[in-house]
Amino acid sequence: MNLWNIKKEDIKNINFINNTDILIVGGGITGLLCAYNLCNKYKVTIIDKDNISNGITSNTTAKISYIQKNVYSNIYKYHNILTAKSYLDSQIDGTNILLNIIKKHNIDCELENVNSYLFACTKKGLQTLEEEKDCLEKLGIKCFKSKLPINFPSLDSFYVKDTYTIHPLKFTYSILNIIKDKVNILENTNLIKIRKSSDRYLVKTNKGIIIAKKVIITTNYPYFIKPFFIPLKTYVLKEFVVTGEYNIDKHFSAINVEEDSKSIRFYKDNIIYTSNSNRISNYSKVQVAYQKCINDFKEYFSIEPKFLWSNQDVCTHDGIPYIKKKDNLYVITGFNGWGLTNSAITSKVVSDLINKVDNKYIKLFCKDRVCMHYIYFILTNMFYNIKGYISGYLYKNKIIYSKNIKGMKCNVYEDKKGLHIVNSKCPHMKCNLIFNEEEQTWDCPCHGSRFDIDGNPLIGPSNISIKV
Repeated sequence: MNLWNIKKEDIKNINFINNTDILIVGGGITGLLCAYNLCNKYKVTIIDKDNISNGITSNTTAKISYIQKNVYSNIYKYHNILTAKSYLDSQIDGTNILLNIIKKHNIDCELENVNSYLFACTKKGLQTLEEEKDCLEKLGIKCFKSKLPINFPSLDSFYVKDTYTIHPLKFTYSILNIIKDKVNILENTNLIKIRKSSDRYLVKTNKGIIIAKKVIITTNYPYFIKPFFIPLKTYVLKEFVVTGEYNIDKHFSAINVEEDSKSIRFYKDNIIYTSNSNRISNYSKVQVAYQKCINDFKEYFSIEPKFLWSNQDVCTHDGIPYIKKKDNLYVITGFNGWGLTNSAITSKVVSDLINKVDNKYIKLFCKDRVCMHYIYFILTNMFYNIKGYISGYLYKNKIIYSKNIKGMKCNVYEDKKGLHIVNSKCPHMKCNLIFNEEEQTWDCPCHGSRFDIDGNPLIGPSNISIKV
């Protein structure tokens, strides 16, 4: 459970339709905005393996901000100033898309205009902070030097204006309400396999086969390895979120420039603090990371935690998301922790591609962005994938035990409800799974797949149950 939990209205149009113009896989913010853009012109179907917006969307901290750590100085370094400017423009346009939708439909999602701070915690971070400030000012953004408005360990900081926060589920459920009479929405419908046949896609699900002219994959992490080789081009970052009651006169948001993110935002009388971000291959014991996050929260803010949860973000080598297209199959991924603005702008780009409308960001998101750093990134990814595989293989936990069933190695966990028996390997790329005691899930340390205690898929890339 987290801070955003609210009740969603039941979806009425649950009839299985096996023929559609556009099939959208994933009912988070990106999938819903794609449907919003396309449903007046095409017959659109959304499938989600769970309930709509019950995955990564429900765990976001919901900042609408073009300030994203040190992304612009990195893009400048890896590419050039024009690419950095293009990405900045895309984030501002993404912000405006969201604001226009909220205004047009009078959506009550508790939109709040806040200043966004960027700060440094270390001496090394001071140089990174200055580089990012210089880059932003070259790109035309006015930066205001100022200390953080609360007592928090930082060496220097500045802020920018025209950034926002929202309640993410109030926004997505409002979009759902707007499109529900125009779009066929199938919850608890799991994609199993996609196959191309002539000019159509045959999409196998747990409820039957759907025939679609075009398919848009908007899940956090696409389930397949080919054709785009996403596991080589991205990595998964895990972070931990703690909230508690903390009344402050004027709200703001903040994030540091160092690799270990420390993020702050406010919602009503609550402070939302995110920290301990790291690659999933470095988290064999999640409860240790949770405890550190709790201890830091108590130390920094002198209050008791109210809600705790974790989140996973798919990250790219340069901080820019990927839109991949092959024939009429589209994949959107790699938001680097900035899902709101990137959902808005990438869903618009894909919609324009489908409508054959020119969009100035097609080159930014759709072209392969190869540079020397990109080669280093792929090699680093391979190293961490191997590390994740080894950590899963060496993982030991006294509360679970292994058992061979029909020649297959299985993991067994026992609680008051009985035995929970699952396959010990992730179906995606056969990495050994780790039991997450804190959240009662089976987690893959290679690419971030997660399964509930009985083996049902929660978060991709794997879309297959490991229940035995």
